[in-house]
Amino acid sequence: IHMLAELNCDKFVDEKELKQVILDNQPAIIGYLDYVTAKTVNINGYSELVNNDANIGLEFRRKDSNPVESHYATLNSKAEFHKALKYEGEYEIYIDGQFWKTKFLKYGLQSIILN
Repeated sequence: IHMLAELNCDKFVDEKELKQVILDNQPAIIGYLDYVTAKTVNINGYSELVNNDANIGLEFRRKDSNPVESHYATLNSKAEFHKALKYEGEYEIYIDGQFWKTKFLKYGLQSIILN
């Protein structure tokens, strides 16, 4: 997810003023980010199963969707991944096409360790 936030009327704030502009707007930025993450399922995870050279794909299948709703992620070179899902619910998690487990994923930020 990429986001652009305009914090004041100046398109390009002078570098000397940028830190203060961010600090002045910090409560609003944090409030907005809390609101956005509360309305999505945000998963940060990593795998203890693979070495750093592997290119591992993950699939999250929402069980109560019709037709089946699948979302995909890939482990990075540090065996980490991030995925944002629109709906909470029961998901089947697959690692490189192999079923791993079923997990209820709720709104907000959570961690998954693939082991």
